[in-house]
Formats: sequence, C-alpha cells, structure tokens
Amino acid sequence: MAIFIEKLEAMDYQFEISKLSRQVLLGLTKDLTEEQYNHIPNGFNNNVAWNLGHILVTQQLLIHKLSQAALCIDESLVKKFGKGSVPQTDYKLAEIETVKSQLFSTIETTKRLYQQGAFKAFTIYPTSLGYTINNVEESIAFSNFHEGLHLGVIMSLKKLV
Repeated sequence: MAIFIEKLEAMDYQFEISKLSRQVLLGLTKDLTEEQYNHIPNGFNNNVAWNLGHILVTQQLLIHKLSQAALCIDESLVKKFGKGSVPQTDYKLAEIETVKSQLFSTIETTKRLYQQGAFKAFTIYPTSLGYTINNVEESIAFSNFHEGLHLGVIMSLKKLV
C-alpha cells in the first residue's frame, strides 16, 4: 500500500504522521475480541487495550499538559493509561471503543489549537530516554516517536493473542 503525503509544512506533516499511525493502529486492532484486547502474554506487563489508551493519554500529556493547556480527554484516563500505570482489571469493549473513538478527534483538536497559537507556554521535559523536549514542536514530534514505539508493541502483542 503506497501512501502519499503532499508537500506540507513541517508541523502539518507531523500531524499527518500522527493520523497515519493511528489509522494503522485501528487497522491492526479492528477485529480483536475483548479477550484479545486484554490478554497479557508472558514477558509483557500490559496489553493491546492499555497501549491504545496509553497512546491517547501520552499525546495529550506531552502536548497539552506540558503547554499548560486543558486536556481534550477525561482526566480519569490519565490514571488508567498514563506513564507507570499497568492494567488493573480487564477493559470492557465499550471502554476500548471510547478510547479508539478519540484517537482522531484529539489530533484534529490539537492541530487546530496549535495553529491558533494556544500552546505558547511550555514546560521543558526530560524524557525517560534521556532526550529533553524544549518546546511544543519537539513535543509533537516526540509524541509521534512514542506512538511508533507502542505501535511496535501492539504488533508484537497481536502476534501473541
């Protein structure tokens, strides 16, 4: 499958990459059962459902929270899927679908807010990988990198469910 992205401004390109990543995520997970979403294989500490929620939450934290802007998601998701969390119980299919339904609206809202200049303030953030995020543009790019890592995890998990 060839994917063509028109010549875009640098940040538009970053948002398009985010959408592409999430299209791939939805394609990979569309036929999973509730049991498959929740299965944690040996050697893993999370599941497909958690990774989907973690992708959604982390994008919001890296861009919105570090820019001192309101999150576009319910705060309760941060506790369930934020950094350092693990699945505490099985996620119901309705909850998983709620997370999936927000994957694209959060990108569109974030893009619109970015274009409006809503992310002026920024809290510098040293990542656990040793890279320091200095501004919202770096944060958007790092969020895409982070999503790619978790896309790989989901691909591995899917082979084992």
